[in-house]
Amino acid sequence: MAALFVWQIIIALVYFLLRTRVAGRQEAAVESVLVLLLPGVGIVSLLVWLLVSRLAHFHAVEPGDLREERVLPSFGQMAYQADVVPLHDIHLMTNAQLKRRLFTTAIKQEIVDNPAILREAINDKDREITYYAVSLLTARNEKLSAELYEIEQSLPGKEGEEEQALLERYAEKLQDFLRTGSRDEKDRGAKQKELLRVLERLAEKLPDRTMYQEMAIRLAIEMGEYDRAEEDIRRARAQNPDAETPAGLALVLAVARHDAAGIRQAVEEIKALPVRLSPVALNAIRFWGGERS
Repeated sequence: MAALFVWQIIIALVYFLLRTRVAGRQEAAVESVLVLLLPGVGIVSLLVWLLVSRLAHFHAVEPGDLREERVLPSFGQMAYQADVVPLHDIHLMTNAQLKRRLFTTAIKQEIVDNPAILREAINDKDREITYYAVSLLTARNEKLSAELYEIEQSLPGKEGEEEQALLERYAEKLQDFLRTGSRDEKDRGAKQKELLRVLERLAEKLPDRTMYQEMAIRLAIEMGEYDRAEEDIRRARAQNPDAETPAGLALVLAVARHDAAGIRQAVEEIKALPVRLSPVALNAIRFWGGERS
């Protein structure tokens, strides 16, 4: 009897080791417990179940690299691919081999554009995924740094439309750099200050395109440059006193300062605007100061 129990433990361990190659450890552990508690019947039932599941879901993604990717016909320009998994969902997969294959393939093909996905991958338990994510993020940061340096060297002496185009490209690249989530606080702070300077320069050159002015004010508030943001808001109000955006930014500034009196004043100013308010402004009024009178 003891020998039979020992053999049953060995079978369960072998099953666990083999199963972890194509499935998660938790799933393999549960199935191995069933093999141990139900001698003979457990492993036969699981093997039958796996066989039936495989036959019933023959279009599903199979584990490992045992088969080539299946491409099915589609009426659109791009064929439907049965192996496609949203990158946001890869980290939820319990199949370690399949997760590694999908993510590393996506990185090699340079189709991972979201820095948040790369930052999440850096903290993954799989060392191979972490290696590829760090490599790609480092390569992108180096490329961005080179592009920023090239623009910085090209800016002096430029005027008119040529300067405007370079400034717009410079602002875009600085935003891309900040979105990568660089952990170098000193470098990040320097890039934020440079972006704020560029946005204010664009707002000065293009007064009709208020998005640069708004972006500069929001960035100043994010950086804690409250006096600078207040001055920019005052300037925006002078240019267009009936616009909703400056009043809304004044509310954002008051909230950032934790200024209760400033919040009440900003809400009243938004209510008094002689324009039809946007849903965003109406929601802000309801949240901070009640319905519009």
